[in-house]
Amino acid sequence: MTFKNLFLKRQESIITAAALIGLTLLGSGLLGFIRDRLAANFFGDSTPLGLFYLADKLPNFIFSVLVIGGFSTAVIPVFTKYLKNDVATAWELSSQILSVVLVGFAGLGVILFIFATPIASLLTSSKLSPSDFATLVTLLRILLLGQLLLIVSNFLTCLLQSHKHFLIPALSPIFYNLGLIVGIVAASRFGIIAAAWGAVLGACMHLAIQIPALKQIDFKFKPQINLRAPAFLETMHLLGPRTLTIIVSQLSILIDSWLAAWVSVAAIVPYTFALHLQNVPLGIFGVSISAALFPTLSQKALIEDKTEFKKTFLTSFLQLSFLILPAAAVLLVLRVPAIRLVFGASRFSWEATLTAAYTLAFLALALFPQAAALSITKAFYALKDSKTPFIINCAGTIINIIVAILFIRVFHLGVWGLSLAYFISSSIECILLFTYLAKTLNGFSIVDFGKPFIKICAATFIMAGCLYLPLKQLDLYALDTSRTINLVILTAIAGLAGVISYLILTWLFKVQEIRLLYSLVNKIIKKPATAPEIPNYETTTNP
Repeated sequence: MTFKNLFLKRQESIITAAALIGLTLLGSGLLGFIRDRLAANFFGDSTPLGLFYLADKLPNFIFSVLVIGGFSTAVIPVFTKYLKNDVATAWELSSQILSVVLVGFAGLGVILFIFATPIASLLTSSKLSPSDFATLVTLLRILLLGQLLLIVSNFLTCLLQSHKHFLIPALSPIFYNLGLIVGIVAASRFGIIAAAWGAVLGACMHLAIQIPALKQIDFKFKPQINLRAPAFLETMHLLGPRTLTIIVSQLSILIDSWLAAWVSVAAIVPYTFALHLQNVPLGIFGVSISAALFPTLSQKALIEDKTEFKKTFLTSFLQLSFLILPAAAVLLVLRVPAIRLVFGASRFSWEATLTAAYTLAFLALALFPQAAALSITKAFYALKDSKTPFIINCAGTIINIIVAILFIRVFHLGVWGLSLAYFISSSIECILLFTYLAKTLNGFSIVDFGKPFIKICAATFIMAGCLYLPLKQLDLYALDTSRTINLVILTAIAGLAGVISYLILTWLFKVQEIRLLYSLVNKIIKKPATAPEIPNYETTTNP
């Protein structure tokens, strides 16, 4: 296989697609660590870096609403349906959606640019000096430009994923992080404004890397707006409730940022660093599996008999549990070493390190319900049900906001109280989503779901103990962890002990999902499958 074919070929199975997305997200996550380490080294837990992260919240809010709420969950099902039966209408729909988005966001961007000053005053509850406030306004305006490019690029991502092209879209975040790294390095000399221009550079690279793949799917953009076209109206019908769902969930993020700024603008830095660290396993496992699963579920949902739909979802959900639960355990037990290794620059204080570690502890606990909710919500969307996840998400958001305000404003827990509130609300939301999906699909059997899930949970719990014991013993009696090399050795030994114990335990408990590893290895090395095959795991696009 040539290098070109490797990058441009279709990925037909959920496992292959999820593995490719996960590996590229791992690469992006590693670059993200480098980016954050540089930021911690140059700025520490300082106000300028806090201003940068604060200014990014509103553009990111708009991006999440349009991309997560619109493209990935509303465009893909409709586009996939027409792509199967009416290719011309499918491409016409893509041009119409992109045209509307460009016009709409451009208009919104102009308004936000003009009124950036009053908007910036709403983003922070802290009193800023005139120079810091001016910096916040400038950062906000520059980052809006980067988000426009990212919105266009992520629309192309959805088109490519609809055609089962996952690799190149998954590589684009790597190039975005490269742009950010350039900006942060430049910011060390020219000030934090350069970091915002680095985000714009990263967005340009995010878009450019996907252009070659568009030729493989014969995409041709023809500017047009026909608000009465049936395909467009069908998309808008799905877009409304789903956009409202994202608005509600992202609103809680904006409020969390406001509450973090109430503690102090500098407190946003350790809080954001902890979020970045949690986002790596969330992206590698949660986002990758849900992204790879959604196009297939959208096709399975077209079949009247939902047996295959149910089977595909349940298989992928157990695979997700098998991967995300041990990742959460590793993040929880090794939170302090992880924070020190990734962000432990000289300008990042010990107090900030502890704050980030406390925050990461509850974010690690929230990792499974957050990742599970992604896949469950995608299942609802594939079934053309936007109402149920919207109602449940509203309930979860209300709980999160109320609890977060109590923790920060009443009990004064510190910025880590936000992650505790999020763990509580995300757990409730995940339970409700799963309960209602099970009801929609006439339930999941104890044999098919209950037994394997309990085995995975038991293996994860014991694994956490296998992580904690060597971590504590080596830290107390063997290694001086004030030295970086010893900290690396400590983390590696404890992590390896945890992973090995988990693999052994899942094998002893006869957890079927461990065969997933055999399948992935066989696909990577291209050898005949000598290991046990995974029953029903190679779900293709054929009904």
